[in-house]
Amino acid sequence: MKDTIYNLYLCKTNGIPKDKNGEEFEVVYCIEEDKEISTELEQNPNLRYLLIVLQKTKADLITGMRNVETEWNSFTDLTLEIEHITNDLKKITRNFRELLLDNETESIIFKSQVVSFDEKSITEQKEARKLILGVSTKSKWNFWN
Repeated sequence: MKDTIYNLYLCKTNGIPKDKNGEEFEVVYCIEEDKEISTELEQNPNLRYLLIVLQKTKADLITGMRNVETEWNSFTDLTLEIEHITNDLKKITRNFRELLLDNETESIIFKSQVVSFDEKSITEQKEARKLILGVSTKSKWNFWN
């Protein structure tokens, strides 16, 4: 029998996702100092959204990523770029580890908090990535900073 694998993914999408109940995910905006959150900002076609996906599986990485895409496509038509961060449970924060351990094998959890940034802003991209990875991985493993 295969060992259980605990995958942590960082995913990028081009719109605010909605959960299975049709509610929009909560968004934190990473913006440069000269910008303000406004309706105009929210309509920016360059906005991208990062979210964390947790997966408890016995499948290999490629099959696991396909399963994440399939699950994603079952409730939204937004694009999804998946980056595998780790399958080392020790690198994941305690809250996320407990969430993974408490779920059934072959479960996929889309965290409902997303971080938004302007894709054309290097500063916003770095800050958004640092913020969301800081929430999901232990600080000593945050070599993305």
